Amino acid sequence: METQNDRTGKVACGTHRWGRTHGGTPALRVAVPVGSAAAIAIGVARVMLGNPDGPLKWVAGVILGVCLAPALVALVWVLLVDRRTIPGAVPNPQASVESAWYDRAATDSFHVVLAVSGLGAGAASLLSATVVSWTLIAMFVVAAAAFWISYAIRRTR
Repeated sequence: METQNDRTGKVACGTHRWGRTHGGTPALRVAVPVGSAAAIAIGVARVMLGNPDGPLKWVAGVILGVCLAPALVALVWVLLVDRRTIPGAVPNPQASVESAWYDRAATDSFHVVLAVSGLGAGAASLLSATVVSWTLIAMFVVAAAAFWISYAIRRTR
C-alpha cells in the first residue's frame, strides 16, 4: 500500500505503512510468518523438552507459541524493517527533542538510583536488615561503576 507524502501530496515511492525490508518486500509480509513459525517452534520445543508427561503436550506448546507470537513478530519486524521506508518516521531520531528528554530523564533517574540506594543501604544497615543492606550496596557499586566507566569512555573520545 503506497502512502501520500504530506507536503507534496504525491505518492512516495518505496514507502509502506509498516515499512519495507532492505529488499523492498513489505516488512510485515515477512515478519508475520517468520515470527509466528519461530514462536510456535519455541513453544512446542519448550513444552516437549520441559514437560515430558501428558498425551496432548503439543497443544500446550502451540498455546505457548501463540502467546509468544506477537513479541516474536515484533522482534522480526524490528530486525528487518528499513526505517527510511516508514512514512512519518523521523530521519535522525538521535537528534529529536524526545531523545533529549530521554537523555535527561535517564540522567535524573540515575542520580535518584545513586541517592536512594546509598541512603537505603545506610538505613538498612542501621536497622540490621543485612540482606537488604548488601543488596543496596551492590546496586550502588554497580551504578557508580557504570557511571565512571561511561565517563571515562566519553572523556577519551
